[in-house]
Amino acid sequence: GQLPEGSLRLKDKALDAGYVPLATPQSQRLQLRNTGTRAAAFRVLPNAKVKVTPEKCKVAPEETVDLEVNFSCPDPGPLTTTIELQAAKLPFVLTNTTPVPAKLVVDLVSTPSLQLLLAKDAWSSTEYDQCPLMRIGVQGQVVSGSARA
Repeated sequence: GQLPEGSLRLKDKALDAGYVPLATPQSQRLQLRNTGTRAAAFRVLPNAKVKVTPEKCKVAPEETVDLEVNFSCPDPGPLTTTIELQAAKLPFVLTNTTPVPAKLVVDLVSTPSLQLLLAKDAWSSTEYDQCPLMRIGVQGQVVSGSARA
């Protein structure tokens, strides 16, 4: 099944500071709201014309975060730029708390960019000689060179 997702939305699609004095630092606020049912995270991509803080943040469901946009107009005329946000990765932890061994199969065919990394100290060396992860291809075959330790 599909898990519900976070959904980040800006309250205003444009920021208009009006007329500002040349070479004078300015600050404006934007509001970013998570309208989803799960936490969402983002990071601000670098921009030579403006500085946005926070540069990265995790936003809980139905929470609003204020973004501060700092800029200075070096020349007369409009200052036009685009603020780009990139979805960030949130950690996923799966723990088997029962004495019964469990087997987990994660189908990542529809999400080829997702990586699942397991640190060597996160699995018991007394139970495994190698990392217990295997990469399985579309046809169900084990793909060689798939375990990293």
